[in-house]
Amino acid sequence: AESFPYHYTNMNQWIVDNAQEWKIRYVLHTGDIVDDVDMVGQWKNADEAMQIFDEAGMPYGVLGGNHDVYAGAEGYGNYWKYFGEDRFADQETYGGSYQNNLGHYDLLTENGQDLIILYMSWDIYTDEVEWINSVLEQYPERTAIICIHGGINASAVPSYQSELLMEQVAKTHENVLAILNGHFHGSSLN
Repeated sequence: AESFPYHYTNMNQWIVDNAQEWKIRYVLHTGDIVDDVDMVGQWKNADEAMQIFDEAGMPYGVLGGNHDVYAGAEGYGNYWKYFGEDRFADQETYGGSYQNNLGHYDLLTENGQDLIILYMSWDIYTDEVEWINSVLEQYPERTAIICIHGGINASAVPSYQSELLMEQVAKTHENVLAILNGHFHGSSLN
């Protein structure tokens, strides 16, 4: 019997297959790697889909969304098992990690511009903001893009996390170019 083609796998394969023509050099993932945190099969499918990038040498970053953690951020066990720091540590762009890849940053240079891409998983509070600020202070000359899960929704209403990052990070670091997020359905309509 023919196996069911997974959209996740197909998307990642398309990226790798079209990387040269479309000049794709890096991939960002803003969370919800899986839909159901306790479904091991979904984690295995996600692992297989992301291995397409690993095998092709395509650098990428991920973060844990609300579907990737147990209620109240009590458990990142599956996220850490499949997407912890050890998966990325040898990636040439990987700069460092916060709590086993709950947050991390990548360093890359494109068209002569030095970039830093910072990722932070679902629950962002004081400790996470302090870590982000400490990394940005190490790389003030790099243009920064911050990736989070919950941010501005489809109606352009900011979340607690996006307001926190605007007030306590972006306003004090001129090199922050953008804060990108996932989480909200319907954003493409706007």
